[in-house]
Amino acid sequence: MDQLGGELPPDYEYDDRDSVRLAGRQFDMLLQLEGLIREASSDLALAAAWRSLSELEGDGLLEDAGDQQMAQLALQREELIRQVQSIPVSELDVRECDRQLLEAWPALLDGCPDLQDIQARCIQARSRHQLLDALESAIADNDVPRIAELGAEPLLEGWPYSAQQRVSLDTAERELRCLEEIEAVVDRGDSERFAAIFDADLFRRHQDRESLVARRDRIIELATTAVIPNAGNGTSKAFVGGVKRNATGAVRVRWAWPDPRVSDRCRLRVCPESPEGNGQPATETWLFEQIVPRSVVEVGDGYQPLPFQDDWVGCQIVVQCLIDLGFATLEGQPLVLGVFGRDAGSVM
Repeated sequence: MDQLGGELPPDYEYDDRDSVRLAGRQFDMLLQLEGLIREASSDLALAAAWRSLSELEGDGLLEDAGDQQMAQLALQREELIRQVQSIPVSELDVRECDRQLLEAWPALLDGCPDLQDIQARCIQARSRHQLLDALESAIADNDVPRIAELGAEPLLEGWPYSAQQRVSLDTAERELRCLEEIEAVVDRGDSERFAAIFDADLFRRHQDRESLVARRDRIIELATTAVIPNAGNGTSKAFVGGVKRNATGAVRVRWAWPDPRVSDRCRLRVCPESPEGNGQPATETWLFEQIVPRSVVEVGDGYQPLPFQDDWVGCQIVVQCLIDLGFATLEGQPLVLGVFGRDAGSVM
């Protein structure tokens, strides 16, 4: 109709003149819309053109299904684009900018031509969000290597971590440095330095670390030299009143606990004296055994009760710290706290 109308003289009067003019406007807008679809340079412009064609009641002229799909996508994106464009990216700190972008940017906007200049920033925000989620999971799992790995991510450089996150990251970095030093000390067989930096809890938490698994035998050898002797682990007799027994026969014992880095558990035994008569206990044979956690003796006056039996007379009260490395539990040097005498009120 537009083509035919164009072939008539300009001053020619006919009944469908308004329809021909409308068809011409529809055709012009259709050409503009198809050009925008081919260019794919602006969804905002495409949405505006589609709306103009619709106002001219010419939206049915766009016959290609693919073109119709692009026009509908532009309409769906239009308001979302304006919301993202309203975010003052350059004025916000990184945390707030990430938050606003992630809230305003659904997957529907991915690849939007109007937002090419800011899409890279949104991709960064998404990636950073995933890294922070992974960091929270690693902190919850106490996965020190993973925490340190995530802390070194370039995208998280300068990120305003929470206090808990900062503590976890600093602790992870410090632990990894300690592990690296331990491995170097083990490799050179330095028992003195090994004793100074020994940390049983660190060994337990990282017992499956490949570099420690490969060094387990040497770790046990060094621990045997450096921390099994009481001089190296800190277990000793209490200075005053290490063993007490009241008139009813109740016995309570106290000792100086090993360094917390070495052990938080001690084994208390009642043992006969060694058959060699050298004053040493026969620790392979015992009449009584109890595992005592540090928390038990840290409450109250620090004494541990013993249920005295008559056949304990002449037996020794022996304590040993237990050194739990996770992959092995080592026994500290036996320490004799006292000997049960024949007098019901005495402990020698």
